[in-house]
Amino acid sequence: MAAPLPGKRPQRALTYRRHCALGGVEILSGHAVQHRYPRHFHDTMGIAVIHGGRELCWSRGAEREFTGGDIALFNAGEIHDGRPGGEQGWTYDMLHVEPARMHALLGVRDGWFDAVSLRDPQTRACARQLLQGPQDGLAADEALLALLRRVVHSPGRPHAPDGASAALLREFIDAHADQELGAARLAAVCGLSPEHAIRSFSRRYGITPHAYHQARRAESARGLLRGTLALSEVALSLGFYDQSHFSNWFRRAHGVAPSQYRQAMRP
Repeated sequence: MAAPLPGKRPQRALTYRRHCALGGVEILSGHAVQHRYPRHFHDTMGIAVIHGGRELCWSRGAEREFTGGDIALFNAGEIHDGRPGGEQGWTYDMLHVEPARMHALLGVRDGWFDAVSLRDPQTRACARQLLQGPQDGLAADEALLALLRRVVHSPGRPHAPDGASAALLREFIDAHADQELGAARLAAVCGLSPEHAIRSFSRRYGITPHAYHQARRAESARGLLRGTLALSEVALSLGFYDQSHFSNWFRRAHGVAPSQYRQAMRP
């Protein structure tokens, strides 16, 4: 299925779909005129192809600006946000690639995006070829591989390791995302005062523990919606006792309703 071309999308349209010939690859397409993504993260590697307009984004501890022609890169687990930089918003396609798929295709144990963004015609041409959706599985693999070779670095991640306390808190939140988590409970995990624990986490990741907790639930929701649980069961498993509350919350996080996302992910 070919990606919508710039200028052909209705305003404010945000649509998810699976790549027609690639397992482990999702595509978010849209012209997000007004939608503002809160600080969040993905378990996937993100490659955002900006077709036009202007996006403002906090990523890797700094404010960024992406415009038409840029390719923005987000590592799995990296905190970032996104918001329109003007009345016209920004038109883009975001490729979500599962890390295991990427590593298997490249034949590496680890790999990451070193650059925050690229502005390179050849890389953009590789991305466009992939987005236009080659139907043959081998052709699709080759298109994805050509793109990944231009943006992925390996081995040896150059970024500094997490602070021990912040990393411990992040692991704890990941493991208890379906539960209500108070400051005292988080502080007990790392042996710090509540104030110190929250400050340490926020300084390391650029997001409060509460906001990260919400982001983890939002990312987990995508995985559950690709399964067979009823929407009400998905809501309950994430700690929501009201399906409408869950639906509104998911729409704020991802720009589409959970039912729309589920429909888009069906084979």
